[in-house]
Amino acid sequence: MPARSVAMGLVEVEGIARPDRVITSPISRTPCVYYRVEIEAAEKEKGGHLSFSRVGNDTCCEKFYVEDETGKILVDPKGADLDLNHTIRRETQPPARAREASETTSLSGIPSDEELNRYGDSVLASKRRSPLRKLAKRIWVGLFYSRGGVYRPTGAYRFTEYCMLAQERYVVAGTCAENPHPRDESDRNMIHLGRNNPIFLIRHGTEKRVESTLKFL
Repeated sequence: MPARSVAMGLVEVEGIARPDRVITSPISRTPCVYYRVEIEAAEKEKGGHLSFSRVGNDTCCEKFYVEDETGKILVDPKGADLDLNHTIRRETQPPARAREASETTSLSGIPSDEELNRYGDSVLASKRRSPLRKLAKRIWVGLFYSRGGVYRPTGAYRFTEYCMLAQERYVVAGTCAENPHPRDESDRNMIHLGRNNPIFLIRHGTEKRVESTLKFL
């Protein structure tokens, strides 16, 4: 439906994403309105082989407007099922080697391995495990290392980053409610994740992609 004609309840609109401000993704430094980074830790096996295990993720978003030829409506993307662009996958070196590399090279605008290792550490620190789970992990590591299994994290990571870009066309299907902070008379509505309706999709492209997803819900 046209942006200016939406009513309260479940709605679907299509238009260009127009944010008031953008955020910068941590891995590729891409300006965007939403990013998700999947984080895997590099673990060293007894024989020296490296493997990766998923240890967490990091997300950040900004509200944005979906604008069509009739007007625009605010969207709060928190909790949405999003169709994100895959921007980059990057593996870092262990801290000692990353530190040496950062001292000898400088790539403008691209975070160094040392910076990304610190970023990975900070994300994991914010998701601290209980002392009991840490003890269980230590016992598990010791047991499997003695049998030739995974030994321990190396301090290096693999990051897979996805972004939702501004100024591109999206279809939004979600719950329309009153905007708690309207700017003017034309800014009274907002699409978000409803309490009583779990459908909240944001898809890149046209409404056909949303329809093909909705028929399975």
